[in-house]
Parts: sequence; structure tokens; C-alpha cells
Amino acid sequence: MSGVGQCICCSVCMLVIVVITFIILSFSSLPVNTYGLDYSPISKQISPNIFTSGFHYLGFMHKFIEYPAVVQTLDFSRTSEAIRPPIEARSTDGLMVTFSAQFQYQLNQKDLLNLYLRYGDDYKSPCVRYAVDCLNDQASQFPASYFFKNLTIIAPQMQEKLKTIFEKECYAVVQSLQIQQADLPIKF
Repeated sequence: MSGVGQCICCSVCMLVIVVITFIILSFSSLPVNTYGLDYSPISKQISPNIFTSGFHYLGFMHKFIEYPAVVQTLDFSRTSEAIRPPIEARSTDGLMVTFSAQFQYQLNQKDLLNLYLRYGDDYKSPCVRYAVDCLNDQASQFPASYFFKNLTIIAPQMQEKLKTIFEKECYAVVQSLQIQQADLPIKF
């Protein structure tokens, strides 16, 4: 083989390697129970299409911004799984009430782009603050005695308010809310 023939052969091989590399770098995968938004770091754009788990052709160097597709739990208690300590609030009669709360929520798949555009990569921190503020505000609507003997009245009302806030601010649906271990002042 002549020098020119070897040069053409090497050029063709290099072209094949480059094409294969481009193709491989154009695919991405999402783990099970995960949603993804297609992000291009080259053009700094996000596609409005929402992907579910599996392998997908996105384009050269694109990557996924991942979100959980399953129900998640926020826990405000003294357990090791808690995201923050129990809620401390004032009742309508001015007494300090401390209670543990736990609720389950799921992100709205159709609103993931809005969630990303509003909060970037960290949507949990502002959503935790919304939850704490909502639970504090709702606790101030009841007398302290309700936290001791009427949690079944308090929880559904708090859940409805939390559901409204999370749909509007966190693009998520609150599935359920549990309130337990309400502590009242010693004198009470």
C-alpha cells in the first residue's frame, strides 16, 4: 500500500472513531423511578420534554437534570431520618407548642421545567421553608389543648393548606400528613 493509500485509510479510521464517539456521547440514561430534563451544556438550554427512566438519545454532550419520580417524605422530628427538628409554634392562646410532623409528596411530572427554572438544582431547601412556614401558620390557628387531644382535627386542616402551598410553590402534590408527639409547656 502506498503512502497516499495509508493516509486515506488512517483518515477514514479516524473519521469512524470520531463518529462513533459523537454517537456514544449523544446517549444518556436515567435510573429507575427518575424523571429527567434534557440540558445542553454547550448551548445552555433545557428542553421542555420530560424523560422517564431508560436510555435516550439527547444530542452531543447533553445530560439529564434528574428528579425523583417516587413519593418523597419530609420529616420534622428528632429521628435520624429527619430533615430538620420538630416544628415550634405559638397556639391561639399564646402557648409554645412543639410537634413532630411528617408528610409525603410527589413532584408533578408536567411541571419539572417550571420547578427547575424557579429553584435551579436545589428545590428541596425552599420547599422545606414553605412547609415549616405553613405548619407554623396553621398551628397558630388552634388552641394548645387541640394538640393534646384533637390531632385528628388539626392534621386534615394543616394538610389542606400544605397541599395548596406545595402545588403552587413546589409543583408537587402532598399525599398525606402525620402529626405526632405534640409537646406542650410544662405548666399546661
